[in-house]
Amino acid sequence: MFHHNTQKLRDRGSEDTGKLFSSFSPAPLLRLPCVQCAAGLRHEISGDATFEKKSNCLQQRPFREEGPGMSSDPWGDISNIYCRKNCSEAWPYFLAFLIVENVLLWLEEKPLIRFNDGITSLSHGLFQECGRVRGYSSRGPELDPRRFHNLSVKHTLDNNSNPNIPIIDGPDYFESDALDNVTIETCSSVERSLDRLVFRGAENVAYIFIYENFRLVELPWDSAWTWYLAVLGVDFCYYWLHRACHEVHILWAQHQVHHSSEEFNLTVGLRQSLLQGWCGFLFYLPLAVIIPPAHFLTHQQFNLLFQFWIHTKSVHTLGPLEWVFNTPRHHRVHHGCNLYCLDKNYGGLLIIWDRLFGTFAEERPKEEIIYGLVYNQPSFNPFFLQIFYNMNVINKWKSMPNWQDKLAAVWKGPSWIPGKPRLGAEEDKLDIKSREKYNVQLPLWCNLYLLLHFVVVVIGFQELALRYMGMSPLAVLGFVAYILTSLTTIGMLFDNHPYACLFELVRCLAFF
Repeated sequence: MFHHNTQKLRDRGSEDTGKLFSSFSPAPLLRLPCVQCAAGLRHEISGDATFEKKSNCLQQRPFREEGPGMSSDPWGDISNIYCRKNCSEAWPYFLAFLIVENVLLWLEEKPLIRFNDGITSLSHGLFQECGRVRGYSSRGPELDPRRFHNLSVKHTLDNNSNPNIPIIDGPDYFESDALDNVTIETCSSVERSLDRLVFRGAENVAYIFIYENFRLVELPWDSAWTWYLAVLGVDFCYYWLHRACHEVHILWAQHQVHHSSEEFNLTVGLRQSLLQGWCGFLFYLPLAVIIPPAHFLTHQQFNLLFQFWIHTKSVHTLGPLEWVFNTPRHHRVHHGCNLYCLDKNYGGLLIIWDRLFGTFAEERPKEEIIYGLVYNQPSFNPFFLQIFYNMNVINKWKSMPNWQDKLAAVWKGPSWIPGKPRLGAEEDKLDIKSREKYNVQLPLWCNLYLLLHFVVVVIGFQELALRYMGMSPLAVLGFVAYILTSLTTIGMLFDNHPYACLFELVRCLAFF
């Protein structure tokens, strides 16, 4: 029995390394440890060899399962299982938060979440998530020893084993690098199936490519300083991404979706742009020269999850924490269209960046905050709200007399006009003090009908999230088309659009 560490694998050269991994095939059963311990991984190879790394964890689950929605690629199944957990575990918590928020609003005798506006916000969230879905590629992983740091490989040379099958062993791998390697291999499977992408995935590929080829330092996985640096780095990049989305016209055309609601509640946290992710990931790429992909992906998700709960009027102040963290009090200012609220409080997790760079504003208790866009669009149609502002950018671009101003109309601020500062002159900006909220009263039976079909769409989305890894890209596109068409039609019915009933009839005939 021989042990080869990672450095020896590199020294042997690509030819021997290729031979070493060439006969490795996916196992019939692959078990992943629970998140809490990350201490065990077991392979059972049909045939001659069986090897395992034992663990005291009693919560191991089979990675590969027979049945619909599960693929023949265990590395693809990683994403599938995480998606299964997200879908099955996230919704109950989200609904519980909504119930608690409504109870608090009721106790304070404030208006509850409006049905039409809340459904519209949730529809935007489904729009965004549909943009993350990709088709499945059955191509298996190509194991690269560069991805497996602190990994020792041993060969069993007895008569009943295959000497070319690597056995993953060693406490460094199982205790410190397990999650890192699983995450990197999961993301690399996206890289190897770019030809099967439906909408997104390139952002993870770009980050991993930069990290693997251009990183300046290799930070230790188990160091607390690596995690602290990731927290600060992700939030710092998010601050500049968020600020750019308000100060660059073409980016604001995508981000305005998040500000289009005239309400401020937890559902608004899910009102996100489908297109913003295409360019937003560029702001995080500088981190790839320092922060490992697993740390970046983890803290990026934590950062976004933190921002969900700050979309509420039910929490008034958090005392001294207001000096460091972004809170509902600070974020209410950010969502206001009062003049003092415009272009303020961009922070995600921390508010210190706004204090440092001069974009911080305190909430004024005696002045009511008016939520929504300065020039608000009266609509509950999520598709329209996702794209309408792009026409404003195009029209402004067309109206400019020369190419210099045409380019400025795209990359300068939304309020910019020729001869004025980049973000527009303060005296030209509107100060919204009051506004009647857009609302369309529908009969009770119509609201119940729309609620029923929205629930059907949510169930359909959950099924898609659970099974898309085993579906062809064409089938995924069909499922996505059903979801987006249904949500658009529901929004048209909320608006009482003159063609809404016709669209609903066509939708029902096409999909039912």
